[in-house]
Amino acid sequence: MCREIDVHLLVPAPGSGTGILVRQIDRTLACVRTELADDDTLVVALHRHLQDRWALDATILETYLPFAGRSRSMMALAALDAPSPDWRPPDGLAWGAAPQALPGPVAARARTWLGEWSGAALPPSDRPRWSRPGWHERAAAWIDGALMSAGQRRTGPIEVRRLWSLSALMRISTDSGDAWFKAVFPQFHHEPAVTDLLAGVAPQAVPTVLARNDEAGWLLLDDVPGAALDVSTDAAAITGAVRALVDVQRRVLDRHGELRALGVPHRPMRELATGLREAIATAAVMDELLADPARASSIVGWVDDRASWLDGIGLPEMIVHGDFNRSNVLTPPGGSVIIDWSDAAIAHPLLDVAVWLVHPQGRFGPDDPSWPAWLDALAPFADTAPLRDELETVFGLGAAYQVVSYADILLGVEPALRYQVNDGLRDFWNLLDAAVPR
Repeated sequence: MCREIDVHLLVPAPGSGTGILVRQIDRTLACVRTELADDDTLVVALHRHLQDRWALDATILETYLPFAGRSRSMMALAALDAPSPDWRPPDGLAWGAAPQALPGPVAARARTWLGEWSGAALPPSDRPRWSRPGWHERAAAWIDGALMSAGQRRTGPIEVRRLWSLSALMRISTDSGDAWFKAVFPQFHHEPAVTDLLAGVAPQAVPTVLARNDEAGWLLLDDVPGAALDVSTDAAAITGAVRALVDVQRRVLDRHGELRALGVPHRPMRELATGLREAIATAAVMDELLADPARASSIVGWVDDRASWLDGIGLPEMIVHGDFNRSNVLTPPGGSVIIDWSDAAIAHPLLDVAVWLVHPQGRFGPDDPSWPAWLDALAPFADTAPLRDELETVFGLGAAYQVVSYADILLGVEPALRYQVNDGLRDFWNLLDAAVPR
C-alpha cells in the first residue's frame, strides 16, 4: 500500500543566486505530494518524484518526518542542496525570499535551516555530515577513487537509499555489479574497521569490504546476492543465521584486544544495571519513557540480580552485533551474511536475543527455533542447559541492554532528530517492563 506525503521543500537558489524556491501564487514553500511505497524510504520516493516531475537530480540533505504514524497522508520537510545553475523551476515556482508563514508541524525545523542558510546561525556540531552542503560531492569522489583502486568502475548514478540521523546508505552500479556505500555518525565510526576485520576471518558470513575511511566513518561494500531474512519462518534459514553469528563470535574470541583498539566498546554484564540506572536518570531519556520512579527502581534491581545470575553461567564475552534483527541477515545461496555492525560491542553473547526475537509486528512465538539453536551453538563454551527454560529472563536482559544503547544514541544525535530513535527506546523499555515481575 502506498501512503501519500506532502513534502515541503527547502531549495536554495543555485550559484550566486539568493532566495529559496517558493510558489508564485502565495510565496509559500514549494511543496510536492509524493507516494511512499512499503519498501521506500522518503529520500528514495522524493528523489524519484523530483526527477520524474521536475527533471531535478536533487541532492537531498535531510528529510524530516516527525509524525510517522499510519495515517494515509502525512507532512514532511526536505532540505536540498542548491541545484545546478542551468536548472529552471517548473511553472508556478520561482526564486524568492523565505516566507514568514511556514507549515505548522515542520515550521520549527524549517526556521532552523533558513537561519543557518542566512548566516544567522551555524549548524550544530551533532548535525549529520551528510546533511551539509558539499558532503555528497566529496563522498562521490571518494567512492569513484575507491572503486578504481578495487578494479571497478561506476556505471550509473549514486543512488541514495536511506538518509537519517545515524547513517547514509547509497547503492552504486559498477561494471562488476552493485556496491554499497555507508556513512555512519560518530558513535559508530568503528563500523568500517570492524566489518573489515570480521570479513577477513569470516568471509562467508560478513560482506567483502572494498574500501574504508575510518576517520570519516565511510564503508564501501561488495554486493551480497540474496534477500533479507526479514519475517521468514524457514527454520533452516533462521537457525543458520544464529549459527553464523556464533561462528563469527568464535573466530574472534582471541582478538578482543584488536576489536577494542578499533573502538568497539566493552559492555560487561556486571555493568548493565548501572548503565540502565544512569540512562533512565537522564532528563532527555526520562522525558521519552515517562517511567514511574518506583517501578524504574524495581526494574533496575531486577536487572542487577538477573545479570549477575546470567554472568554466573560462565559463557565468555564475545562480540555482540547489537542490532541482530532479521533484516540485517542476507540469505545468499548456501549461507547467511550478517550486515550492519554499527552497534558491535564486547558483551554477553546472549544479549542479541532480544532484538532477534522481536517480530516487526510482535514477538516471535514459542515454536520459533532460534532459542534452542542459540543454546546449542554456544554449548561448546559453557553448560547452557540451565538456560533452556529462561528465555524470558534473557530476553528481558537483552531489552535492558537495548535501552542503554538507545539512550546513548538518543543523546548523540541532533535533538531535533531524536524522534527517529525514540520509538526504539520506548519499545525496548516496554519490553523490559513486561519481563520484570510486579
